[in-house]
Amino acid sequence: MEIESSIIDNVLILKINSELLTEVDNNEFEKFLNANLEKNISKIVIDITGVNYFNSSHIGIIVRLFSSARNKNALLSIGGSGERITSLLETVKLSSVIEVYPSIAEAIDGFE
Repeated sequence: MEIESSIIDNVLILKINSELLTEVDNNEFEKFLNANLEKNISKIVIDITGVNYFNSSHIGIIVRLFSSARNKNALLSIGGSGERITSLLETVKLSSVIEVYPSIAEAIDGFE
């Protein structure tokens, strides 16, 4: 799986673009994030725009990425979340720990 990323206003945007994720994908995302954290990236947005279905693998990736970011004193939020996924994140109480925004722009602005 190829990881899509970009940097906007000194914020790393890491795109999850698959509704089917494996443990290999999970490890790739974590390695990619850790490599960027070593470059002193301190703000990360997980872009889930276009993902309409979340399963335990998605939640696992987000929790692991959040933990990695937190251990390096970096901030992480979720952007591009539709109503269905936002509701799921609220149900599993993840939105009480990680900020969730409907757009990438709002997620970036949320760091200010």
